[in-house]
Amino acid sequence: MNDNYEKRVLINTNDLKWIEDEVKGVSKKLLSKINNQETAIIKIQENYKLNTNPKINSVEILVLEGTYINEYESLKVVLI
Repeated sequence: MNDNYEKRVLINTNDLKWIEDEVKGVSKKLLSKINNQETAIIKIQENYKLNTNPKINSVEILVLEGTYINEYESLKVVLI
């Protein structure tokens, strides 16, 4: 985990374990945590509704698999 943004680091996310989040239906791989701000890869259960949780809806989202749908848009997998 990286808690110093002044340093460049390489994190092998395959070595990180999925952690159950306090939000039911969400798991995360924590990349950094400074005070109460986290940077993480999150996994959301299929067909789970998150719109009632401001914590999840206030993040930047890059879809790696499937489709994320909220009240504003539908985001699909991005292939780079």
